[in-house]
Amino acid sequence: MYAKINNGVVEKFPYSIGELRKDHSNKSLPRNIPDEWLPNLGMVPVHNTQFPSVDHTKNVAEGTPVFNDAVQRWERVWNVTDATAEEVAERVARQANEIRAERNQKLASSDWTQLPDSATRCDQASWAAYRQQLADITQQEGFPWNVTWPTQPA
Repeated sequence: MYAKINNGVVEKFPYSIGELRKDHSNKSLPRNIPDEWLPNLGMVPVHNTQFPSVDHTKNVAEGTPVFNDAVQRWERVWNVTDATAEEVAERVARQANEIRAERNQKLASSDWTQLPDSATRCDQASWAAYRQQLADITQQEGFPWNVTWPTQPA
C-alpha cells in the first residue's frame, strides 16, 4: 500500500501507481518505476501494523497513516471506538443466528438416530443426550460468543 505525501502530510491514502502516473502525466516514467524514485514523486510505502484485537462492542476504522520516527517509515493507523447499542445488539443477534443454524444442521443430521429402527445401528440414549445438549446450546454461559459443542457419539 502506498500514500501520496505532500510536505510531510498524507494527501491521499491509499494511493496507486496508476494514480501516480495520472498525477505525473507530464513526465515520462518507465513501465516499472524503481522504488527509490517513489518518494521524489510524492509516493511512499505504508507498512502494515497489527490490527487491534477487539470484541463485538468495538468498531475499528482505518485512520490516516503516520510517520513512525522510531523506525523511519509510514505506518497504518487503526482507530478503535465503542460500538453503539444498536450495533452491539445486531452483532449479538447475527452471531446467535449463526450458532443456531449450525446447531440446527447438527440436529437435522442426527434425526435418523431417534427413529425406532435405528436402535440396531446406534446407541439411541447417547444420541438423545447429545441432541439435548445441542438443543440447550443457547443456555450456555457466554452464548453466543463462547460455545462448547458437545461431542457426537460414535
